[in-house]
Amino acid sequence: MKPLEIVDRYARSVFEMAEQSASTDRMFSELTAVRNAMQTRPKLLSLLESPMITAIEKKSLIEGILGPKSSPLSQNFLNLLVRKNRIDLFPDIVERLHKTVDKKNNVQEATVVTARELHPSIIQLVQKALETALKKKIVIQTNQNPDLLGGIQIQVGNRLIDGTLRAKLNVLSAQLRNVRV
Repeated sequence: MKPLEIVDRYARSVFEMAEQSASTDRMFSELTAVRNAMQTRPKLLSLLESPMITAIEKKSLIEGILGPKSSPLSQNFLNLLVRKNRIDLFPDIVERLHKTVDKKNNVQEATVVTARELHPSIIQLVQKALETALKKKIVIQTNQNPDLLGGIQIQVGNRLIDGTLRAKLNVLSAQLRNVRV
């Protein structure tokens, strides 16, 4: 089985279990915190993958990372990944889980690219316009690309809204080429 199929299966399974116990948000926030801890301290993942560390030590390490008030579902899931030697897929599983939770909550991510940093009020206007048009909650990430002449580029899912000056000049150029004199 390919790693992406495995990631999908684990993410789908843990999501369904969390849905059944009505603890999706709690479990997701706990697993995201663990992923963030692993990203800032790569040794954690190495320790959980290491054959030199006993299963009991790995279990206590997971309990230490999650904290004493964590859900049993999160602990059991991480212990399962360690037991099955799949902990290396954990960051990808959390990413897939993030997409699943966003879909459940009707949340869509959008990337806004401009030549300069946008004022927060303009970002809010763009967010409101996208939410109205798409009828979803929009989470905006902003990027700057100094190569843009001006305008704005918005990527929502697989859609690209290109309101850049370069795109408008290209359209104008194409229209002028088609004019018969």
